[in-house]
Amino acid sequence: MEGGEASPAGVELASSKMSLPPRPPSDRRFVATMVAVVVLTAFAVEFAIMLVLDRVPVLHGLAESLIDASALAAAMSAVVLLFVVRPLRRHIAAQVAQLDSLGRHQEWLGTVFDSVDESVLVTDAQGLIDLLIVVL
Repeated sequence: MEGGEASPAGVELASSKMSLPPRPPSDRRFVATMVAVVVLTAFAVEFAIMLVLDRVPVLHGLAESLIDASALAAAMSAVVLLFVVRPLRRHIAAQVAQLDSLGRHQEWLGTVFDSVDESVLVTDAQGLIDLLIVVL
């Protein structure tokens, strides 16, 4: 059968569509967004800190560096938690859900292949072929 996928036990599978969960956002776009958030926030926070420290003339040297580093670390910790860690957890959860769904789908197909002893044709409500199993 043209376009079909070979499977064990002489069964050939052809499917016009499979019902899988929607894909999570691409990893590249996700990573690019997270990097952009962190870099832009670090720039904005550091710029604001330097503006404030310029207005305080008595701080110089080590004291100014410690205040600068502490304020930047505190601000960036909150940003990383809110805009990186939480979205990353949601992103990972979506990928795990998709893998679970694929595993269930694979299990279902394995059961179908093991129990089929003649050809099977499955259509949707419009009459389009969803699944075609041909036993050779």
